[in-house]
This record gives sequence, C-alpha cells and structure tokens, in this order.
Amino acid sequence: DFEKDDDTNFHIDFITSCSNMRSANYHIPAASRHKCKMIAGKIMPAVATTTAMITGLVCLEMYKLLLGLEKKEFLCANVNLGNGTMSLFEPASPVGREKEYDVIMMTECIPVPEAFTCWDKVEIDRGDLTVSELVTAFPEIHHGCTIDSLFFQEIQTDEDGNNIGKPIWLKRPFTENQKQSNAENVDKKISEIYADTFRDI
Repeated sequence: DFEKDDDTNFHIDFITSCSNMRSANYHIPAASRHKCKMIAGKIMPAVATTTAMITGLVCLEMYKLLLGLEKKEFLCANVNLGNGTMSLFEPASPVGREKEYDVIMMTECIPVPEAFTCWDKVEIDRGDLTVSELVTAFPEIHHGCTIDSLFFQEIQTDEDGNNIGKPIWLKRPFTENQKQSNAENVDKKISEIYADTFRDI
C-alpha cells in the first residue's frame, strides 16, 4: 500500500523521479520531493474499476498504433459505469484548418496544404541541418512555403510569470538581442541548438 510518510519505502522518491522525467519530456518545470509529497498526500483514491477499464482501452489502441494499422482500425470508446454500458465507434476525422486572421501574430494564417489538420505533419528527411540550410530547403520540402521565424514555444517565463517562446531565428530581427541570436544560430545545427536549449531542463 502507498505510504507517503515512510521514507524507507521510497514511494515518494519514485513518484518524484517519474513526475520529473515527464516534466523533462514536456518541458515543464520540475517539482521538488517536498512538493510531490504534498501533492500525493492530497490526492483522493481513484475508482479502480474506471482506471483499469480506461487504461485497458487506451492500451488496445496503442497496440494498433505500434502495429502500424490503418486509421479505420482505431476506435473511440464511450463508457458509462452508471448503467453498465460501453460503446465503441469509429473516430471522427480532425477538422481541417481554414484561412483565418491570427490576432497574436497579426497576420493571416493559410493552411498548406488546404485543410491541414492536427494529425498532419511535415517530414524533413534531410539529415542534421543548420538553421540556414533548413530555411533554404524548406520551400522545396513543403509546397513552396517560406520560414519567417523559428522558435521554441513557451519555454521561458517573463516578469509576470507568463510562458513565452524563445526565438532561434527571425527573418526580420528588430532588437539587438534578436540580431545577436540570429548571428549565433544561423550556422548552428538544429540538433545542437536543441541540446543547448534543453540541457538544463
């Protein structure tokens, strides 16, 4: 049984290690052992039957993903323990993006190709490119699109505690910091910039 107040069973140490590994994967701040102990002590026990059922359904879909099955083989599930029913159904396709004005970027955003969805991705199979090589090659890789900026999203915090992105390269740098960042990164390999950025996270 879980016991947060017995340090000899290493339960809190295990929880702290696992939570901080997940934090590293998703680039979110790590938690101290004390904080993990406080959080673990406040969690109400989950309903074991629900947890086991959902975990089993998720694992079934994960097997399909690992086997490389087609989309038609995947299923969504709706479970109601109140009346003892469970239904499986084919997942709906994601909604394709439409042309819209982005108030944050202050520009019109056009999906390329048309109706690009959150399930789609751009594969860049050109080896370990530098920033300048990526910027030059991208129009050929993805329908003639050009790159205006490269940045890591929401990995820094400003004075007010808001998450902000870290610019790597800008087509039109304005500030001295942006110009300096451009000069430092333009000939660096993307993998090197990634390693430098996330080494301490």
